[in-house]
Amino acid sequence: MADGFSAGRIVHYRSYFGRELQLVAPARVVRHDDAGLLLWLDHAAPSWLAVLPGHGHPRDVPPDEWPAGGWPLVPVPLPLPQSTLILVPPDAGYAVWWLWRPDGPIRPDRFAGWYVNLERHALWDDGEHAGVDSLDQELDGLVDPDRRWHWKDEDSFAAKTGQPRYWSAADAVAIRAAGESARALAAAGAFPFDGTGRDFLPDPSWPQPSRPVPAGWRRPPALTEL
Repeated sequence: MADGFSAGRIVHYRSYFGRELQLVAPARVVRHDDAGLLLWLDHAAPSWLAVLPGHGHPRDVPPDEWPAGGWPLVPVPLPLPQSTLILVPPDAGYAVWWLWRPDGPIRPDRFAGWYVNLERHALWDDGEHAGVDSLDQELDGLVDPDRRWHWKDEDSFAAKTGQPRYWSAADAVAIRAAGESARALAAAGAFPFDGTGRDFLPDPSWPQPSRPVPAGWRRPPALTEL
């Protein structure tokens, strides 16, 4: 695609939960084509993360106890057990993360499955800085290497449905439908669950990206619902 992000470019991956920014991490573009934006996210990338007292997650805090504007973001290494590929498909209500076992190198025989993050997302490009905004919708899918599907966080998703900070009952139906569409692809062994990317290795010439500067990521969200 002529107007996509160029391979090798560093973009800002911004993750929102409950309409508040929770994470900003530098991600490297592997490719950007009609199948979507494929990113490489290094597990130790210098990032910005909302850190709560007790190091909990915002999903576990009642919305009426959230501070105005959310929690401040602090500079930390990305809290991932292993580096990952992320596919952001166009016009889909999910992103797909490739998982490898965290206790060693990334190799095809260490592939652990896929994580299907149900979300709303949008891309943005300001010229000097660009990125993808992801609004997490709590319900997710885990796909085993043999493509068996498991729902994740169903109870928490149901409990948050109808709360003003999250999604309506009608939205919840659409969110689950997006998961079912990904589940059908996995069951069929269709892209991206067809073995693509299992043998991926990052280019050894890629340097560790630097921590995103606030001037680059402090911009209005690209998603209209934020």
